[in-house]
Amino acid sequence: MTLKQLIFAAILQLFFVACKQKDLASPGLLVPRTVDQDHSLPALPINGTLLHVESFGNPSDPMIVVVHGGPGGDYRSMLSAKEFIQNGFFVVFYDQRGSGLSKREHKSQYESNNAVQLFIDDLDGIINHFHASDSQKVFLAGHSWGAMLATGSVSYTHLTLPTIA
Repeated sequence: MTLKQLIFAAILQLFFVACKQKDLASPGLLVPRTVDQDHSLPALPINGTLLHVESFGNPSDPMIVVVHGGPGGDYRSMLSAKEFIQNGFFVVFYDQRGSGLSKREHKSQYESNNAVQLFIDDLDGIINHFHASDSQKVFLAGHSWGAMLATGSVSYTHLTLPTIA
């Protein structure tokens, strides 16, 4: 065996010894940890689940609830809406049930006849949690599937239309 082959074999052996096998099913290895796995993430218990939620601005200002597309998306693509706080709005972002960094739920929740109503109830829970007073206006900014959810949630008297799609 030549010196080059010995060095190559030694380096190759070091690579195999240095590597540790990891369980790919462990949270955080293939996808980010969710709010039930990482307690440092901002979360809110709503409607029997744990949602990833962030808010910005003065909570007594008119509120904008940002509803992302999907299902399965997250609110990161809509974070530029945070700029509305410069215009006197309180802005709330949340990852929908089972999406983004919100807690994953069993697939049976999404297979029932009431699956869409579950998402609407989650949005209503977010609105009710942050709604500061009867005089506070609430605007919904929805994209794609989020616009459909926002439309389904317009039964509240404190909501102000139109929904932004």
